[in-house]
Amino acid sequence: MKTMFNLEEKTAIATCYIPVLGVLPALVFLITEKNPKVKWQAWQAVLIWATVWAAGWLLETSMFLRQLTPAINLGGMIALPLFLLIKASSGETVKLPFLGELIDKILKKP
Repeated sequence: MKTMFNLEEKTAIATCYIPVLGVLPALVFLITEKNPKVKWQAWQAVLIWATVWAAGWLLETSMFLRQLTPAINLGGMIALPLFLLIKASSGETVKLPFLGELIDKILKKP
């Protein structure tokens, strides 16, 4: 199935998970895309980015926990998106705990 930008569904989903930069196409798909699978994955990519950013910001407020910020950024902005990109490229859908349920509520899926 093609997307609004004439991309294959797998390709569109995979672009949402490009480490660090994937949030930009994810935001575009979130706003413009009609395909429910692509829109769902765009939500997940944006929420991952927002969660990692918020966690990093909160950790920076503590002198002791500040040392964990690089690990959170590495895991959340590079390792996890790369894993999800590989899964999306092979056509698999990964629904992350908590975030997946939150997205279902946002999109009002049962």
